[in-house]
Amino acid sequence: MLDLKKIKKLTVGDIAAYERHVKEEKKRELIALTKELYGDKIPDDAVVKIERELRSIPSIFETGDVDAEAVQYLLWLSYKKADPDITLQQIGDNMDAENLQAYIEQLLPQPEELPESETKKKKAKKKK
Repeated sequence: MLDLKKIKKLTVGDIAAYERHVKEEKKRELIALTKELYGDKIPDDAVVKIERELRSIPSIFETGDVDAEAVQYLLWLSYKKADPDITLQQIGDNMDAENLQAYIEQLLPQPEELPESETKKKKAKKKK
């Protein structure tokens, strides 16, 4: 079981690292599949299709999809701030599927924790 106290809120850098990870995993998968089909002589159009596919991967913010694999990677990014030696495998081994929602709530800032935008501040001042 993971110690919820060691889970820190995600930063923009953490999200960017996760999205790079997703694209790298997809790239490895697509290259392996392409090599199965063509061997080492990958045609140029196949490379273009791989690049296009990678660019089309939506951001986690666009989809809102946070599956167990995403939670595991995001937890690892967060948890290693408190425990730099922890591995992705250890996070996976200690994750409790019943606590996925609690993990997500720990990782993501709640609306009341978000900084108030300048626009909201200006509107609030005008109302006074």
